[in-house]
Amino acid sequence: MEEWRLLKSYYTKLLRDGGANMVSAINMLQVSSMSCIAHSLHLVVAGVLIKKAKRKGQVEVAPIWLMDVESESVVPILEHHEDEQLSTEDCTNMDGLRELAAAEMDEFLDAAIYRIGRDEMDAVREVVQRFRTLATYFRKSPKGQNRLCQCQVSTRHVKPSEALRLQVDCRTRWNSCWAMLQRFIVLEQSMASFFPYLKSSEGKNEFKDMAVEAIRLAHKQVFIGFIGPIFGCY
Repeated sequence: MEEWRLLKSYYTKLLRDGGANMVSAINMLQVSSMSCIAHSLHLVVAGVLIKKAKRKGQVEVAPIWLMDVESESVVPILEHHEDEQLSTEDCTNMDGLRELAAAEMDEFLDAAIYRIGRDEMDAVREVVQRFRTLATYFRKSPKGQNRLCQCQVSTRHVKPSEALRLQVDCRTRWNSCWAMLQRFIVLEQSMASFFPYLKSSEGKNEFKDMAVEAIRLAHKQVFIGFIGPIFGCY
């Protein structure tokens, strides 16, 4: 604290998250502290929406379209746009931080929420995962993004250079899941025109790698009913 010129004479109370490392640091410093209410609320809301943390020894099953998508580009396309400026080592470290964030949220929810509430949250998380799978596909697939761009030109009447991209949420960024779902709402008509094309003979030939179960979107009214209250907070 002295190194950062945070003199104890100016100190009132230290605001922290609920991590064990932060609590331990407070005990070592022997100062008064309080847990950040905004952070606790974030753990509850984000805990419902984010991708679950990997369990020890768990092998994550890759989507069946992933291998075909990765072959579309010579240079691997990163899942998160904020990683594009990072080195390979930093990307690996960032993945570790995301896993830690997910583990912290799961630990918080296990301690704070009754089982019946947790089951309901898991059901919501499953719905959000469908949109995350879609966003990941379009993020990694150049031909998928190109087709979505054409759909935007016809439905949103924008230039190709003005077409928006779907976003994949990041566990360590507040509101990133909200931003991902909001982008789906903005591109609702464009996505709606993409799926009929996917069912056409031309679309089936172009997108052989996409399994129907991997791109099945939740019903519009279910989605709006689920995300609407969150939009009311912004």
